[in-house]
Amino acid sequence: MKYMIQVLAAVLIYSCAPTEESKVFDSSSAQRMATNLKEIREVLTGSKNGWLMEYYPDSKQSFGGYNLLLAFTADEVKVAGEIAGFDEYSTSKYSLKQSAGPILSIDTYNKNFHYFSNPNSSISGEGKNGTGMGGDFEFLVLKSTADSVVLKGKKTANKIIMTRFPETVNWADYLKQIQEAAGKMRFERFEYQVGGDVIQARATKHRRLQFDYQNESGESVNLITPYIQTVSGYKLYEALNIKGVSVTEFNLVVEGDSEYFVASNGAAVKLQVNYPPINEQLVSGSWHFTFSGLGSFGQAYWKHVKEEGLEKMPEGPERLYYAYMGENESNSYGLNFACTDETGGIYHGIFIYKYELIDSDKISYEFTGLGSSTAQTYYKEAKFINLLHPISSKDKRTFTLTTDNIKKPSWIKLSDTAEEKNSIVLKAEKINWPYEN
Repeated sequence: MKYMIQVLAAVLIYSCAPTEESKVFDSSSAQRMATNLKEIREVLTGSKNGWLMEYYPDSKQSFGGYNLLLAFTADEVKVAGEIAGFDEYSTSKYSLKQSAGPILSIDTYNKNFHYFSNPNSSISGEGKNGTGMGGDFEFLVLKSTADSVVLKGKKTANKIIMTRFPETVNWADYLKQIQEAAGKMRFERFEYQVGGDVIQARATKHRRLQFDYQNESGESVNLITPYIQTVSGYKLYEALNIKGVSVTEFNLVVEGDSEYFVASNGAAVKLQVNYPPINEQLVSGSWHFTFSGLGSFGQAYWKHVKEEGLEKMPEGPERLYYAYMGENESNSYGLNFACTDETGGIYHGIFIYKYELIDSDKISYEFTGLGSSTAQTYYKEAKFINLLHPISSKDKRTFTLTTDNIKKPSWIKLSDTAEEKNSIVLKAEKINWPYEN
């Protein structure tokens, strides 16, 4: 028995001792990692016309998805995207490294790529200062083939897919098509026909679709699914499943005056576009102010805000970054604004309004006297009561609404029924620096 114990101890000691075989194993493990990174680099550089990336910032995909085009060399990446000009490219350094898996990192600043991850929210005009849109610039490479690369955001854990971009398609032409499609498909209200039911749906401020319905238990469901714009429709971040029918992508169909989306996989669904009255479209969207869009009544008040308020702020002059009527991220409705100072900081606020829809082409606005803490500061220090006055600062105002296109308005004009010189043209497109537009 004593002999057997001694033999066993010897075996254990021998097995724990370093050997040539264990060194070989360690070396081959490191070599496998290096080989893996080399193969990924070869895949990235192997697409002659680069890759189409479906990019989603923010861990909750709160801003929807965006199309980016990337072309890799041995150590540089060229990036273009729909948020920039059609032929506006930015080049930066990238790296591939090992850190609990292969990591692709966009290392040096790239204005087309880091637009989504820059913590300065004045860059994108979205999110909060200090986080911006909360996007990634480092990604875990989950899978790489000659035709596709699947990534996972290191910070957000978002799934990011890159597909080989066709050699026959020009980058600028494609991005122009995406932007044109986004303008063409700027719908707000839908009826989703699925499983014999009709469900109300709408597009939220960013690229997300919201479906409101009752499930089989009779419980109210508010389902929001982010999407990315394609040339032909909307591609969803993850499969939409309502009434047991799964859909991953919608394609637009135009038949005469009717516009609707069908599922790319042939599922028996229909996302019918609805065109509500103009006053409903006003309160369901985000409609931006410009100084030139104000009548002489409003321009006088806004000029006073700029000269006697913003330019004379206690901590130094500031500028109005944007202003629009619509909902904020907390679903409060009113006059939303953002200001920026010389440090580049951006400060968001909202003055809350209540409204009454009258017939199909009139609306009355009344300021509730409530607002965010930032709004209260600007109300006192920047004389923002004057910014509110054309809409309503104390008394209710009623407006008649007109537009260029009831189906897809690019602007809505509010004409004060009591003050002839008070008119306001609000724009559907996002307007930065309203005093300059």
